[in-house]
Amino acid sequence: MMIVYHAGVPIQPSVTQYGFAYVARASVIEEDGEATSFGMLGVFASEDAALTFAIRSASAFVDGESLPKPPYEPLPPKSVSEVDNTAAGQRRG
Repeated sequence: MMIVYHAGVPIQPSVTQYGFAYVARASVIEEDGEATSFGMLGVFASEDAALTFAIRSASAFVDGESLPKPPYEPLPPKSVSEVDNTAAGQRRG
């Protein structure tokens, strides 16, 4: 578990490998011990990029700024029927 400090506030960044990608997450620990946790902040090609983004995002939260947008936002998975319809349309065309 890594803890970094920004403006005296402890931040706990974390990175999870998901297939060939890395998912950035972070928590900001308040003075009373409660944590504000962020879900998936973004998906990255490297562990270092994900960790840097997690720290950058939590730091923005501590500073009262908007969270940065990740460089890549995956599309939601298609339903099976959408995939089947697309494939059928390509065969006909």
